[in-house]
Amino acid sequence: MEAVQSIYYLMPIAMAVVGLVAWLVRLDAKVRGLEVDHEQLDVKHETISMRLVTELSSVRESLARIEGKIEAHWNRND
Repeated sequence: MEAVQSIYYLMPIAMAVVGLVAWLVRLDAKVRGLEVDHEQLDVKHETISMRLVTELSSVRESLARIEGKIEAHWNRND
């Protein structure tokens, strides 16, 4: 009878421990998934940065050409 009472009192604690372990396992899996997402975002960020640098270089060249043409136009009219 005393063994049954011990099990009766220890069962909620055991269930709480099992639930805590299951929750921690799920949390760990979620964190690992976020780490993978973070790595993928880093790669995307690098790709976007490289494209942005390329586009800005193109814009800079276009502006230099426009400035050159405006300057030539003003020098011709002087």
